[in-house]
Amino acid sequence: MSRIVVLGVGAWGTALSLSLHRRGGHQISLWAHSLELAAEIDAARENMQFLPGFPLPASISVTGFDAAVAEAEIVLSVIPSEFLRATIARLRPQLHSGQIILSATKGVEDHSFLRMTEVIAATLAEPSTLGAGLMTIGSGPSPLDPGPSIPPLDLPGIDLPLPDLEEFRRPAPPHAGPWTLDPGPSSLVPSPLVPSPSIPIGALSGPSFALEVAQGQPTTVTVAFTDPAVAAQIQRDFSSETLRLYTSTDVIGVELGGALKNVIAIAAGVAAGVGLGYNSAAGLMTRGIAEITRLAVACGARRETLAGLSGIGDLVLTCTGTLSRNRTVGFELGRGRKLPEILESLGGKVAEGVLTTRAALGLARKHDIEMPIAEQMELILDGGKDPREAIKDLMLRPGKGEH
Repeated sequence: MSRIVVLGVGAWGTALSLSLHRRGGHQISLWAHSLELAAEIDAARENMQFLPGFPLPASISVTGFDAAVAEAEIVLSVIPSEFLRATIARLRPQLHSGQIILSATKGVEDHSFLRMTEVIAATLAEPSTLGAGLMTIGSGPSPLDPGPSIPPLDLPGIDLPLPDLEEFRRPAPPHAGPWTLDPGPSSLVPSPLVPSPSIPIGALSGPSFALEVAQGQPTTVTVAFTDPAVAAQIQRDFSSETLRLYTSTDVIGVELGGALKNVIAIAAGVAAGVGLGYNSAAGLMTRGIAEITRLAVACGARRETLAGLSGIGDLVLTCTGTLSRNRTVGFELGRGRKLPEILESLGGKVAEGVLTTRAALGLARKHDIEMPIAEQMELILDGGKDPREAIKDLMLRPGKGEH
């Protein structure tokens, strides 16, 4: 049995928790970024905002306490890309050697152009800062901060003893985090000499709508780690009669395939929204996978990965399925609605392709890769370009060979 904590209570994180529960043999915790949100979901025993209609079994615990992360053997991150860095920085003191981190977020970080596994690794390697307080027992930002919602000495219902400060003067165990006690009278300071923990970080991606995973419909995805033994372990722990995992060592390809297809899905939605037909959709998807493959290979991915589940498989699903939030954003743009209004109508759900479009183009410019579909999507999303004009400009580009 593995102890698994799922970071993020969106539809995808909730659906994966339900899938792991159906498989059986695991202790599962669903972690929310705030105590209030965790309490709300726990009281209803259902994620009413993001995945209504799927009761959470009693064996899935819902928590807002950061300490739950330290107890896990597998940390499954489903945090939206724009919040991932801050979340990992907050949880860094709870992450330690012996754990495995698996990212299931399909995005590229804006401005840095980093993949999600790169964001996690970079954040774990960053120097930390320390706030006030004594220990992490709530949602506070530091390893010793209980957070503003819990008084440090008044913890009704929480069976966690406050530490003796003498405990901090003893040598820290390997998993305790990069904090030491300053020899001064009472000030706690970070120790930059303690390295970040060595933790395998991999990616899970593929054609997988959260709703259908929650329903238990057969779904196939890819899990990638540079160490094939770790990928095989996740394959064993996650596979069930409704979720089949294939392994890969191409983390770059699996991540970029899952992230970049969202950009093409927005374009497919735009095409549908303006009333274009199957010819247009087929051409768009085919040229879309060409763009994705060019950039991914330039970044170090293997071409064959993009012909698999996390490439073409996920692209076809997201470009054609009406459950796709990215396709929905494009469809509404094609109908003439404005982006802020569309995003507001998602009710807090995230369309990763909006931010990924900018990040993908930043990455493409860094590697001198041409991505004409993504470029037109950026002009629509950020510049308000008329979708019909964007399609016309794509069609009238200078002719060239297919390969």
